[in-house]
Amino acid sequence: MSAPPPLSIAHTVRASALEEEKTWMLIGDTLWIYIEGKPDTPIPLSAILKLRLSYDPSRIERNLFRCHLYNTGGKFAAIQSCHYGGIASFEDRAESYTPFVRTLIHRLASVNPRCEFVAGISRLRWWANALFLTGAFAFLLLILILLYAAIGPLVIIKLLLIAFFVPTLIRWFTRNRPMNFFPQSIPENILPQVAAKSTNPGTEA
Repeated sequence: MSAPPPLSIAHTVRASALEEEKTWMLIGDTLWIYIEGKPDTPIPLSAILKLRLSYDPSRIERNLFRCHLYNTGGKFAAIQSCHYGGIASFEDRAESYTPFVRTLIHRLASVNPRCEFVAGISRLRWWANALFLTGAFAFLLLILILLYAAIGPLVIIKLLLIAFFVPTLIRWFTRNRPMNFFPQSIPENILPQVAAKSTNPGTEA
C-alpha cells in the first residue's frame, strides 16, 4: 500500500518580477496562500471545481510547469514549478512542486468528488496552435529555400536556431495534449521529474 499523503505540505515560489513570493500550503482540507506582510488567504478544497496541469516553457525557462485552479468564477489561481530569481533567471523548484501538486490532487479527490482533473490545454487552443505553427514552419522553410542563393550561410544559421527549439515544441504538443485523468493515475509527462535522492549505506541505522 502507498503511504497516505502528509497532513501538511508547502511550495514556495515567485512567478515573475511583477508578483510577490507566495507560499502555498496545504493543511487538512484547506489550501492556504501566505504572502509576507499580507493577511493569509484560505481556499477550501470544496470550492475548487477543476484542476488543470500544463507545460508552459519559455525561451528562458524550458522546464516550466503550472497547476491551474478553477472555481465557479473560472480560473482564480496558478501555481508554477519555477521560481523567479531575477532578470532572465529562474530556479527549478520541482522538488517541492511535484510532491505538492500530487498531494493536492489526492486530497482534492477525497474531499471534493465533483472536482474535474484535466491535463494539457483546451482542445481548441491545442489545434489552433498546431495549425498555426505548422503553417508558420512551412512558410519559413519555403522562404529560406527561395532566398538561399541570396543569403547563403545565413540560412544554415536560421535553420540551426529553429532546430534548437524543435524538441521543446514537440514536448509542448505531446505534454499539453488535452485529456481528463483520474487522480490515481496522474500523467507523468505533465509534472516535472524529481531526481531520486540517493542514500548513503554508511549512514543508515
